[in-house]
Amino acid sequence: MIRLRGAAGILWIAALGGCASHPDAASFSDQASLRAAHEALSQGAAATSLAIARGVLSLKPADPGALVSVADAEAALGDRAAARQDYARALAAAPGFGAARLGLARLAMADNPATAEADLRTLLRDEPRNAAALTDLGVALDLQDRHAAAQASYDRALALDPNLASARLDLAVSLALGGEAARAETLLRDAEGSVPEPRLRADLALAETLAGDANGAERTLAYDLPEREAQSSVAAMAALLR
Repeated sequence: MIRLRGAAGILWIAALGGCASHPDAASFSDQASLRAAHEALSQGAAATSLAIARGVLSLKPADPGALVSVADAEAALGDRAAARQDYARALAAAPGFGAARLGLARLAMADNPATAEADLRTLLRDEPRNAAALTDLGVALDLQDRHAAAQASYDRALALDPNLASARLDLAVSLALGGEAARAETLLRDAEGSVPEPRLRADLALAETLAGDANGAERTLAYDLPEREAQSSVAAMAALLR
């Protein structure tokens, strides 16, 4: 069994900051601005996202949707303390707000996947059709090496939202870690064009590394990294995933 430490865990935890999906958040405030903030975050422009969301928040200081958008961007920028505070402020303004609960569960993921799992299951009891929460539950399960259960959670998310790229990518990584690297590669290649390319290539490189194709993984990462860094990254993944 491959223990989920190092590279695989880092890939997932880093991705969580930029893959938020909060359909309820925009209903609380200026929808166009918060959609723009979400889009910027999904494209990796967390600083831009934060500036837009803070602009909305300056006009509506207690707005739960704006608070969650600010917290999402803060989490993506690595400011976990500020993100935790703003998610809590959103919950104070709107008790039970699913987007804020999801954000707090994601923050817990890095330190304690079991705690994140419990928080996500509680959220899903209240919102059983929350595809983003189902996706993150899959990540929490994968981080505990429970790949079959994780894949079932990703499948449930995709049944609710077939276009949810984060669930499709995380399913592919889960398959690779569970020993189905070839199937994971196929799934990732089929996803081309539907997700931001750096994230897709990072996951594909992981699958290629697990499949024993270090040269292919290096070529994949070379689109985004200098050759020497790509080689070092693949070597590190291979070492950490043994």
